[in-house]
Amino acid sequence: MIQVDRARALAQIAHAGQKYGKEDYFEAHVSEVARRVEKATKHVYGSDHVIVAYLHDIVEDTAVTLDHLVDFGFGPEIVKSVDALTRRTGEEYFDYIERVKADDRFAPFVKYCDLEANINRNTKPSLIERNKKALDILHHAMTW
Repeated sequence: MIQVDRARALAQIAHAGQKYGKEDYFEAHVSEVARRVEKATKHVYGSDHVIVAYLHDIVEDTAVTLDHLVDFGFGPEIVKSVDALTRRTGEEYFDYIERVKADDRFAPFVKYCDLEANINRNTKPSLIERNKKALDILHHAMTW
């Protein structure tokens, strides 16, 4: 659990001041994704899925880099999955989803939970439809 606590603390600090609508980004989004992942994987997997959930937006939305994650002691599988979850500048959305889908560890499931959280919070029809399509792509790729 030390790694989970480290990931939670790092995400909370790195996302400080960011907003998710009118709410605190860490509380309203990052923690929500981590809760969903933890609830779904609690008795099936170890804590690595939860660690990746806390870190899923950290490289894309903050000054934290993949090298920083290595320096903070996160292992290569976690860093690889965070990299897969990091959308590149100029990357088309569904190309990004295909790249997430190709990750062989944690990224597809964490992104699935991220999309579910986004759908529950978003009221813009075009984003809801895009996220549902991405959910479908990831759902068919995951082995349940």
